[in-house]
Amino acid sequence: MEQRYVRAIVVFIVALCLPLTIIAKSDPKPQCVGCGVQDDCKACVGGDSSYCRTFNCGACAESGTCDLLLSVSSLAPRNRRPLKLPNELIREISLKHPRFAITLAEMNVYGISPGEHRIFWTPVALASPDVEAFLNKGDHSRFFKRYDNEARRLNRLVKTGELSDIVYAVSVNRTDEDAWLIKMQVRGQTITSLSGDSAYSLLEIQVGPQATTSAQKQSRKTITWQIQ
Repeated sequence: MEQRYVRAIVVFIVALCLPLTIIAKSDPKPQCVGCGVQDDCKACVGGDSSYCRTFNCGACAESGTCDLLLSVSSLAPRNRRPLKLPNELIREISLKHPRFAITLAEMNVYGISPGEHRIFWTPVALASPDVEAFLNKGDHSRFFKRYDNEARRLNRLVKTGELSDIVYAVSVNRTDEDAWLIKMQVRGQTITSLSGDSAYSLLEIQVGPQATTSAQKQSRKTITWQIQ
């Protein structure tokens, strides 16, 4: 069987991302240890068995704290800045696989740090132009009203066993101070007929340094990605 893949090499200016403290000491949040449904929206299950809503009604990650969606950065050590991918790269990937790209957009909110994660998506149909809504959520309230309604409808079918989630396995490895390898792979059954996803099942992104402008605190990073 012939294997299809797309490979691209791009260079972007990436601003260095400072770690963001997102958990107050006086009000610690439980770790997200599983994914479920609450009020017909995706919800993560905390270590104390309580449910809490994520900020995406159609997706949940078994990682991070219970008040964030794809917070695969968790709390980065002060000397280990998380990775922020350029929006231009995410838009480029969306032309081949919108859900892969939108997953990256959600991960990118707080920056990406090393780790292994499983991400559960409600099989809401997503198209390439939809990535703009996830990159700029504040400007697309009308889109998310429609999106949330559809996610709730499909989540009810997931709860009754009539539908299955789309599950991604995501691994993020930091091979050097400025070198990263991200892999995103579809696990289990792919529901392409309903979700509209393309047949691609694996995305790999390699990030490496090329030059640094210390005065502007920016790094010019070489990014290579392929999908197959």
